Amino acid sequence: MKKQYYLVILSIILTLGVVGLIIIASPGDMESQNQETPSPSNNYISQIKGTIRKAYAAGDFYPKEPATLNRELEKYLGEVEKLPSDNKLRMLVLPHAGIQYSGLTDAWGAKQLSGEKYSKVIILGVSHKYSYSHAAVFAEGAWETPLGTIQIDSETANKLLSQKNNVIIDEAKHIDDHNLEIPLLFIQKVLGDFKIVPIMLGNQSEDVVDYLAFKIASIMDDETLLVISTDLSHYPNWEDAKKADRRVIDAIVTGKQSEFERAVRANAQHKYAGLSTSACGFNAVKVGLRVAEILDFEEVKELHSTNSGDVTGEKDSVVGYTSIAFWSDGNIPIISLDERAKKEALELARSTLEAHYKGNAINYTPFSADLLQPLGAFVTLTNKEELRGCIGNFEPEDPIYKVIQSLAVSAATKDKRFQPVTEGELSEINIEISTMSPQKAVKNWQDIEIGKHGVRIILNGKSGTLLPQVATDNNWNLTTFLETICWQKMGLQDKECYKDPTAKIFTYETDIFSEDKINER
Repeated sequence: MKKQYYLVILSIILTLGVVGLIIIASPGDMESQNQETPSPSNNYISQIKGTIRKAYAAGDFYPKEPATLNRELEKYLGEVEKLPSDNKLRMLVLPHAGIQYSGLTDAWGAKQLSGEKYSKVIILGVSHKYSYSHAAVFAEGAWETPLGTIQIDSETANKLLSQKNNVIIDEAKHIDDHNLEIPLLFIQKVLGDFKIVPIMLGNQSEDVVDYLAFKIASIMDDETLLVISTDLSHYPNWEDAKKADRRVIDAIVTGKQSEFERAVRANAQHKYAGLSTSACGFNAVKVGLRVAEILDFEEVKELHSTNSGDVTGEKDSVVGYTSIAFWSDGNIPIISLDERAKKEALELARSTLEAHYKGNAINYTPFSADLLQPLGAFVTLTNKEELRGCIGNFEPEDPIYKVIQSLAVSAATKDKRFQPVTEGELSEINIEISTMSPQKAVKNWQDIEIGKHGVRIILNGKSGTLLPQVATDNNWNLTTFLETICWQKMGLQDKECYKDPTAKIFTYETDIFSEDKINER
C-alpha cells in the first residue's frame, strides 16, 4: 500500500510540474505580457503630441524591413567618403528617387555628416501631387521610418509660420509624397538623433520664397542643417540629360539664385526632347540658394552626380540626380543692412516723421533689397543726447522698411515714458536705428555678454528688454543691467527676477546706426 501511495504522490507531482511548464511556456501569456508592458519606442511615440506621419514610400522606393534597409544604406555609405573641410557644413542638396537609382548620390551627401552634430534639420521639397501658393509646414508630431521615429521641432517650425506671408501649417501635403522621406533616411542613418522641420512647397510667389528664405536664415545656427530635396532633369535622353544637368549643377555651385534660374531658363529655351523639368524642386532650390546668399555659404562642392540611365543602362528617357554641399567658416553671421540700406532706412524714418506731422502718409517702395527683409528693429529718438522715445518690434512679419516707418511714429508719439515729440522739435531730433538678430533662449544668465547682448526677460505675463548699448553707455555690469530690466522695464519689486527658475531669458545682438554717426562717414 505504501508503494502505491508513493507512486500516486509522485504521479501528481509530475503532472503538476508538466502543467506548470506548459503555463510558463504558453504563447498566449507571452503575448499578454508584451501588451501589458509597452516597448520603449511605443511609449516614446505615445508621448509625442500631434500627427505621427507613417512612412509612405517604404516597400516601394526603399525596403520596408529595417534589417534590409540598414544593409542597403550601409552598402551605399560604405562606397563614399567624407571630404576634408575646415568649415562647418550648413546645407545639402540631395535627390529623392528610389534608392536603387539615387542611393549612391544621397550617400555622398549624408557621408559629409559623419562625426558631426546637428540637433535640427530643416528640409524642403516641392510637392509632386499638388499645386498651391503657400509653404506647407509640418509643425507638430513626428515622422516614422523603418529606422525609427524622428520628432518634429515644433519650436523652430512655429518661428517660421506667418499667415500674412503664406507660410502655414499644412500636414496634408506631406502625407503621400516621398521627396523628403528619401533623403531623411540617409541623414537618419548617419546622424541618429535629431529633430526635423519638414516644409513642402508648391507654386509660391517670389514674396513667399524671399520671406521663407529670410526666416530660415534668421534661425540658422551651428546645430541646424538645411536640406534641399530635388531631382534634376526629367525624361530627356541620356545625352541631353548630361548637358541639361551640367548647366544646372554648375549654376547651383555658384551659390547664386539668379544663376540657377538662368540655367533653368536656358534649358527650357534649348527645348531638349522629353524634358519636362530641369529641377523638380525648383522653388526649394531657390529658397536654399537665397539662404546661402544671405549667410554667405562661400564653400560649395558638387559631391556626386548621375542619372537613372547610368544605373539601369536604359538611356532613352532618364532622370538626373546630384548632391551638393555648402560650408561656411566661423559662426553664422548676424543678418544686417548694408551701408546704402542703412542710409536709406534713416532717410525713410525722417521723411515718415515729417509726413506724419503734416497729416500725410508715405507710399514707399525701397531702392535697396535689404529693406525687404522682415528684420526686427528698434527706433530710438534723442534730443541733445536726451532720450525722447524708443520703441521696438522683435519678430515682425512685415519687411523692415515698413517696420521702421511704424516704429519711428510710435517712438515719437506712443512711448508713455515721455511727452510726445512736437513738430517744432523734429529738427533737433536725432534718429537711431538698431536692427536685431533673432532672439536666442539662454539657460544660464551668467552666459550673457555685457555690451554684446541685448536681453529680454519674460516672467508671469510681464516682459522687458534693454538694448546692449544701454549697458555700455551707462558703464553697467551684468547684474545692474539685468536688475534694471526687472524693476524698471518690467515694473517688478524683485530686482533679481532673472534668477527665477520660471523666467524666460532671451538674448539678441544689434547693428546700430544713426543720423549723426552716418553723416560723419
